[in-house]
Amino acid sequence: MEIVIESNELFHQVLSWLDVKSLVQAAAVSLRWYLIANNNALWQEHANRGIRGQETQKLLELFKSKSFVRLLYRYQRYICNFSLDSARWQRFCSKEKWLARIHLTIQIDTINSTQKAELAELYSAFADLMEEEFHDDLSAIIYLELAISNSLDPVRLMHNVALLYDKHDDLDQAEQWFAQSYQLNPQYQSNLCNYAVFLDERRHDYDRALFMYEAAISNDPRDLNSLSAFTDFLTFKRPALDRVHSLFRQAMDQIASTTYLSEDGQELKIIIQYAEFLVYICHHHGARDIFHLIVQRHRNLKVFPSSASQLFFCIGFLSYAISMLFAHDDLLAARQLVVEAMAMPVYHGNSHPMLEKYKLVAACSIYRISTPLSLDASEELQQVIAPVNGLLYYFNEDIAAAIKLWSSCIHHLDHRENAFACYCLGVVFHLRDKRGLAKDVLTKAFAIDVHRLEFQNLSFIARQHLDKPIAKIFLDILLEFSLAHLVEC
Repeated sequence: MEIVIESNELFHQVLSWLDVKSLVQAAAVSLRWYLIANNNALWQEHANRGIRGQETQKLLELFKSKSFVRLLYRYQRYICNFSLDSARWQRFCSKEKWLARIHLTIQIDTINSTQKAELAELYSAFADLMEEEFHDDLSAIIYLELAISNSLDPVRLMHNVALLYDKHDDLDQAEQWFAQSYQLNPQYQSNLCNYAVFLDERRHDYDRALFMYEAAISNDPRDLNSLSAFTDFLTFKRPALDRVHSLFRQAMDQIASTTYLSEDGQELKIIIQYAEFLVYICHHHGARDIFHLIVQRHRNLKVFPSSASQLFFCIGFLSYAISMLFAHDDLLAARQLVVEAMAMPVYHGNSHPMLEKYKLVAACSIYRISTPLSLDASEELQQVIAPVNGLLYYFNEDIAAAIKLWSSCIHHLDHRENAFACYCLGVVFHLRDKRGLAKDVLTKAFAIDVHRLEFQNLSFIARQHLDKPIAKIFLDILLEFSLAHLVEC
């Protein structure tokens, strides 16, 4: 033994067979042992013994050998024996994403290549992990396509690939995968719904979108996701308000028959959407009755709601508050509803862009706060709040910041939501004596603003800030153009 210890080469060979814990203990004995125990070649030998195949080799290449061995050691001590479609696996991925990753790589490398169904499940789980925990959508696409090549029923996987390509603005690839999924199984509801939304919002192919929405509703009349998307389509893209009423009543009957909330909070989303639709078409008392269902459900909660339901409860209270001021001029009731929303933990603990938008609108209309949010906000948040936030910068006389935000909204002038920014830019152009350009931009805004919804929202917020001379001038010009447009029509 003394000969082994005195020989660096022999001692290196002994250490190479120790586990990580023993190797770390050996490194603490003396400086000489420390230098040998931390030799890169030694750790590379350990790492090479952990290679099971192509996937673990890829993982080793991401790490230095020492980090890979330590990860492998942690994994070997962790019992990972739960189903890949279980809630426990999802929690494990969120908490220990690297252990989940090495688990899947080892499983993929060691499974028999003839076990197609098991391989498809592993590749699909790997793709989900890469998308949700590592935010690597391109790798997720690669593994989903591997899953498809091994799956006996790849319809869901094809749909998921389509969603990822859509997310990365590769619309041709997205449509190709949506179409393949539809051809393979025309009854797969998620694909019917999302394919319809894709044709509607991404392709602006309203004829094909209408066909696909009808197919989705016919295939599953109880699917709230499809009902939500289709009612929006029939409200703003192919207006058919009687049909919208009918679909919403169908959804409300379904919601009334259930006493629980789904994990994704779709019941609350539909209630909010229906109430806001009634506000759009000036059925204000009906809207108040529907909004009140949100309040009743929140006050009658017997179990703690999911995070999605908490989000929609908070949005519902804020939307109700805004409508109480907008439709009923009841400032006291509006502020009471905001106070109740602020008492919800999600109000302060969630930065979802849509919630931030409702909070911003409630603050600048109900409390008449004119302080804009920082321009340093995330890109995703800026895209949602830019029209309103730009207006607040304008009221604070930071015209350059306002124009920057509004300009970022109008890349796609066919989108109804961009009418708000178009109106604002039209007023600014008018004030800068660019009358022709102002008229063109405002004409476009009126053309895309179905039901004049964005005009109502803009003038409503502006009226809350008439104590500022700049807001009064802005509103006067906006109303002048509105009257001129009505005369021309």
